[in-house]
Amino acid sequence: MSKFKRAVIIDLSECDQVRAGMSGDRAPRAVFPSIVGEAPAIRRGDAFEWKPLATALHGVYKAMDLHVGADPVLLALPTGVDMAQRGHLARVAFADLKVPALLMVDAAVAVLRASRRSSGVVALFGDEDTRVTAVRDDEVIASRRLDLGGRRLSGDGGDASLDYDEELQTAPTLRHPIVAAAILDHLPDAYFKPNLLGLEQDGIHTQVLAVIAGAPATIGHELAANVLLAGSAAGFPGIDVRLARELRALAPEGLPVKVDASPEHAVHLGGASLASLSTFEEMWITAPDFERVGPRILETRRR
Repeated sequence: MSKFKRAVIIDLSECDQVRAGMSGDRAPRAVFPSIVGEAPAIRRGDAFEWKPLATALHGVYKAMDLHVGADPVLLALPTGVDMAQRGHLARVAFADLKVPALLMVDAAVAVLRASRRSSGVVALFGDEDTRVTAVRDDEVIASRRLDLGGRRLSGDGGDASLDYDEELQTAPTLRHPIVAAAILDHLPDAYFKPNLLGLEQDGIHTQVLAVIAGAPATIGHELAANVLLAGSAAGFPGIDVRLARELRALAPEGLPVKVDASPEHAVHLGGASLASLSTFEEMWITAPDFERVGPRILETRRR
């Protein structure tokens, strides 16, 4: 990034915390919880709660001992944040944090870049929901949302069952639906069978295939061969193997499937990589740019 020596990377992809660090760091310096007592989360669905967000951002600057207005900021956003929300975010950044320049990127794009890829499918497991996003050449082309996140799953988690139906049949005590739901409440299998927790939505494997099907047919093979898992549930032992098996069982014949876990702190690492790319230099919005053009400038500076 020739314009700036460093940038602040702020990850807003979670609802209940903000992660932040500098572009030269291998991990966030600050993980700032946005929920304190009865305070609301920074985001509900695709809509930000502006007062808690502003408080959290100032808390991040204080925790990292950063001077307001000193460094450009890259914001990593969850898939689905619309232009109105982005415009308000830009106003907060320029008015409250006095940033000299701003870049907004989709968290899924950052996850792919952390693995040195620009195209693929990212399943980002969050605390409130799970976002499945197809990306081509650093641009989001399709996305789906599963209303199941870490907050819904209690306990410390467990291993992903490779064949939940078979295990359910061989364990009589699990056949009762109430007991089964209680067991699932502690296991990542719920991501594959959300209806057992009362969610009438497709499982994560079906969501991944849906975003691939929604993309141009010419890149279907590339997307299927580059499926990345990120976020809290991505660390469950066996979840990558389970997802690959479920995808292969449903995928059209000849569609290659490869599932990998992303690096730890993928959103931060990918954001730092994007901040330094010369191809992204023109995407930065300076304070004078925003003052002159207003939120309309975001339409031409989107990733």
